[in-house]
Amino acid sequence: MIPIGYLIYPIFLILTTCIAGFIYRKVDGTHDFNDSHKYLGYGKQFREWIEGSKGIPHNTPNFHYRMLLPSMCWDTRRLWNLISTLTTIYLPISCMVYLHVMGLSIEQSLFGGLLVLGLFGIFRFNLVGNILVDSTALMFSLLSAILLLQGHTALGILVACIAALTKETSPIFIALFSQNPIALLGFGSLLVYIIVNKPLRQARMNTFKYGLDKLKQNNSYDYILKVMVLPWGLLCIALIRPTGWLLLTLIAAYSQCLVSTDNARLYQWAFPVMIYLAVQYIPVQYMFIAIVVHLLNPWQIPSYNKRLMV
Repeated sequence: MIPIGYLIYPIFLILTTCIAGFIYRKVDGTHDFNDSHKYLGYGKQFREWIEGSKGIPHNTPNFHYRMLLPSMCWDTRRLWNLISTLTTIYLPISCMVYLHVMGLSIEQSLFGGLLVLGLFGIFRFNLVGNILVDSTALMFSLLSAILLLQGHTALGILVACIAALTKETSPIFIALFSQNPIALLGFGSLLVYIIVNKPLRQARMNTFKYGLDKLKQNNSYDYILKVMVLPWGLLCIALIRPTGWLLLTLIAAYSQCLVSTDNARLYQWAFPVMIYLAVQYIPVQYMFIAIVVHLLNPWQIPSYNKRLMV
């Protein structure tokens, strides 16, 4: 069993950093909002996260829910960058611990953790686009799943509540990663936030219509294969004999693509389950070759994301 201290420490590290940054912002009064995300072209999206956390109405409903990091970091770019970078670096380690708790050997767990480095939507995207909530939400989700798998139910639910306030879909993935529906209690914190703040009162955008229109425009075989499947790289071998658990996780992950454009960043949320199943097909003695092949995947970066790597 993994010592619980090693799991809880990163949570308090991130939260302490957030609180310290919040206090610093209040005392110092500095703001660099206008330039904070311009270099990635996400100024409008970032602005809506911030406005949503403060109860300012806009047209993207789901951003209203992601209040934890925006309410702590607000427009302090360095703090956003620090938290996103730290949690992204921690993701391969979290994955290794998760795989080991799930019963894989140390060698297989190490192998699985290294495979995370070849997932553009999970690792490289969050390192480059480091004013996002995804890496932090994923870290909380994996830690919550690990706690639940180890029998620390109360702590697991507490972390699930924190994850839900970081990104609203997190409890669903925690329940899938841990195969324990009790993780859905994490929505409790989100429910309280909605009741208190009523964040959807003036939101008007029909996000599902937007997603369906996007799918109609990009329904070619070439697009589906190169953008929606091949970025998984070596992990595609998990699809050889898909389990019900994997299919449910993939449905949840791909469903997120109905409300956003950065597909790999969303559907690769299924990576813990994909890696867990994929590494069991690869003999340990071929791990090094498999990692090299995975990292050199020519379709790792979807074409619409290649601008991020310039």
